[in-house]
Amino acid sequence: MPAAIEIKNLSKKFDLPVKPPEGVSKLLPIGLMTARTCRDFWALRDINLIVESGKMLGLIGRNGSGKSTLLKIISGILHPTTGSVRTIGRVTALLELGAGFHEELSGMENIFLSGAILGLSRKEIFAVLPAIIEFSGLADFMDTPLKHYSSGMQARLGFSIAAHMNPEILLIDEALSVGDMEFQSRCIERIGEFRKNGKTIVFVTHEIDLANYICDEIAWMEDGRIRDCGSPDLLCQEYRRAFHKDARSDLNAATEASPLIDDIIQSVRVLSQSGDKRAEYNAQEPLDIEIVYNTKGAILEHPAIRLLITRADNLAISDIRSDEVGFAPESLHGSGRIIIRFRPLLLLKGSYEFSVFIYDRTNPAHIYARHLRGAQLTSITQRLHNPFLITDHPCSWTIRPES
Repeated sequence: MPAAIEIKNLSKKFDLPVKPPEGVSKLLPIGLMTARTCRDFWALRDINLIVESGKMLGLIGRNGSGKSTLLKIISGILHPTTGSVRTIGRVTALLELGAGFHEELSGMENIFLSGAILGLSRKEIFAVLPAIIEFSGLADFMDTPLKHYSSGMQARLGFSIAAHMNPEILLIDEALSVGDMEFQSRCIERIGEFRKNGKTIVFVTHEIDLANYICDEIAWMEDGRIRDCGSPDLLCQEYRRAFHKDARSDLNAATEASPLIDDIIQSVRVLSQSGDKRAEYNAQEPLDIEIVYNTKGAILEHPAIRLLITRADNLAISDIRSDEVGFAPESLHGSGRIIIRFRPLLLLKGSYEFSVFIYDRTNPAHIYARHLRGAQLTSITQRLHNPFLITDHPCSWTIRPES
């Protein structure tokens, strides 16, 4: 497909003022004291990127990595220091909160202001005005000055205007993060309509699951450069691991103080129904969690087993305790295997980790053993799902008309 956005060897430099240390200015001659000293700051370096027409690119990365600066250059607000940007078609940008708005003007007046900035005639703005007002849900506030709008209301108005200006290229910079969940869902649906109509979208977000769900491609930015670019599944998983590899669950700190018997839990594995070790599975497929133990001659009184399932971004998905479901042996000694059977384990698309704890159910603070993130699993379900959800519940559907 032809490129809607083509970026070649792009770099952007800002001149940052350098303030002399406290007290030094008094020692400097008047001419040097008033002179402005600056240092070079390269916000973007050697960016090469192509976004095909009709595709959606997600930009992810830490704050300050250059995502917003790149969007401003694509939109024409900023110019590159070196390199070039070429876009095909009308570009509409929804950048930081309130960008392009005048806080003293009403919501209605800001709609006309934004439309005029984008080159629409008054007649064209009137044609889309009812749809903008309805989508925003702000009909009762159209005559209210924007300075009295909450951040969520401003985001509603901004997205509604951008979504109804019929752009060929839509740029979105974290605008969905301040809206409520109901409006976010409507925005995602609207973005889906844009994609069906062959529009090109560049979307900056910190919501990794959302980016994975709605984007065709992900560009991971770091220190003003593109660290990697490719498949949302692979890149979002790598991004999570890079920034959450040292994260631990809330209970880890508590278990540090418990005297542990080393190596009681020797391994934790995810197995298929036939007993094969698995790294991937399809949702609604049965599987087993196998825990191999050896108490090394100790007797564990009143043992209970806890299975903690976390997503790769450290979100706790499920916390299962054997004593709460009636599995309560009097003791555990010697060696053997504990099997936790799921028929099936209902997880949506993503990467998950399994941690196992053995503790005294009469004194839960007494931890006998633990095995943190001992097994990993990737769910590869192809079922469509809302990115804000984490579990799947299979069901059957029946229509029974009355005779």
